Amino acid sequence: MQIINLIRKQEEIDRKVTKGLELVTDGYFIYGTNNKYLKALLLALKEVFCDKYSYIEWWLYETNDYKVWDDKSKWNLKKPEDLYDYLVEHMK
Repeated sequence: MQIINLIRKQEEIDRKVTKGLELVTDGYFIYGTNNKYLKALLLALKEVFCDKYSYIEWWLYETNDYKVWDDKSKWNLKKPEDLYDYLVEHMK
């Protein structure tokens, strides 16, 4: 979970840098979108957790409701720990 929390903290820093760049330029920037370290880290997490459906990236970037259903139950993945528990359960 430390990895997920660090990714979130870095993204907050990237957003602040983006806002600063927008103040001093005429263009629209999104700082950090082509970060090779982040891409490598996400690939490693995906491999470690056998995340064939990309739940980690979905959780970080695409969802606001954090809900997932599987054959047995409904999962609420609001906290990073919840995502971890879900991924560990589905690695089997």
